[in-house]
Amino acid sequence: IASPFTVSNPVGDGIVYTNGHQLVLAIGTADDHDPFVTNDALAAVESIPVGDFDRTVRFQSKPFGQYAMHGITAMVDVNNFIRFEAFSQSSTTRLNIFGGYKVQGAIFQTEFNYQIPWNVLDVNSGDLF
Repeated sequence: IASPFTVSNPVGDGIVYTNGHQLVLAIGTADDHDPFVTNDALAAVESIPVGDFDRTVRFQSKPFGQYAMHGITAMVDVNNFIRFEAFSQSSTTRLNIFGGYKVQGAIFQTEFNYQIPWNVLDVNSGDLF
């Protein structure tokens, strides 16, 4: 992929490419890809200077099934980061919102107890989040 991104593919079964106007990430289904606890998820990584930052992220697919998720992580290193995500716990018709952080390797997480009904998330219209 093009600058400013590099690819982190710890499990080795991920594919990252651009299709002209989107960054596409795809993973295999056989292995664990945990972005929070073991930090072995496929990722497009952008290095930024220390300080405030502002990014807009748009996901055009819905996480579906047990432990499926999309998210964004602001990371100092593997033991110090903050992560926000939308995730699915099963085949329900809702997404859950999650936030958590790791400081010096200790994990702190909060499920915001907010669920987004699927009918609010219309992928075809491009209005996902």
